[in-house]
Amino acid sequence: MTDRHQGYGSKARGLIVFWILNGLVLLALLVFAAR
Repeated sequence: MTDRHQGYGSKARGLIVFWILNGLVLLALLVFAAR
């Protein structure tokens, strides 16, 4: 059960990083398009 919990935490962390990177890219595109 401990291994499953760690695996879930690792996956959740990966998703968080993934969405943060997507957010930064979208913000960059919006700023570039707004100019």
